[in-house]
Amino acid sequence: MFAAHAAAITEVWLALTEHGLAAGIELAGWLADRAGWQEWLGTRRYGYGSSRYRLTPDAVATVTLPGGGAVAFVEVDLATMTQTLLKEKLARYLTYADDAASKDVFPHCPPLLLPTTTATRAATFVRTARQLLDRERRYHGTVGGRPGRPLPDRQPGRP
Repeated sequence: MFAAHAAAITEVWLALTEHGLAAGIELAGWLADRAGWQEWLGTRRYGYGSSRYRLTPDAVATVTLPGGGAVAFVEVDLATMTQTLLKEKLARYLTYADDAASKDVFPHCPPLLLPTTTATRAATFVRTARQLLDRERRYHGTVGGRPGRPLPDRQPGRP
């Protein structure tokens, strides 16, 4: 399974490299596996003490777009991880955003790019993510250190 996952991560890199320019995206940097991992010291949920956290994206892509540069975390999902584990991983990304851990590393908090196997799996992940984000807003009033905005039920033109 490790080889299939490594090959899928390479396919994302290859797609950005070979087809990105046609879409106005130039791959400027790619940190795979441990080279892209992020570690930070963050405040515990109730504001006392601190904990060391680690975010482990499959890759960090730096791209040049017509309007400037951008950075994104890449997590390739081959449906080998349960939705519960994906939810835990998403919670770490939210902690990273809440702690503003990217402020000294990236020009902005990188969004998460999650290529997956099926539209059904993607929809399930989005539904789970929405529930987690709504819970963050309810209990903390913010998501990613900013006041939360309601998520649309669906994107225009998408089921």
